[in-house]
Amino acid sequence: QKWTAQQLINAIEICNHADINYKNSKNPRLTVEIALMQLASLTAVDMDKKKSS
Repeated sequence: QKWTAQQLINAIEICNHADINYKNSKNPRLTVEIALMQLASLTAVDMDKKKSS
């Protein structure tokens, strides 16, 4: 599956936000898990849009 340019930008923003929060987090594992769920949701939302079209 290919990602659009906007999806890549969103993914980089999620990773950047997670990186910043990781350094200051009391629970870094949770920070990483939330970031992974956000990345997974990028493709899930896009696939839902394609199915409804």
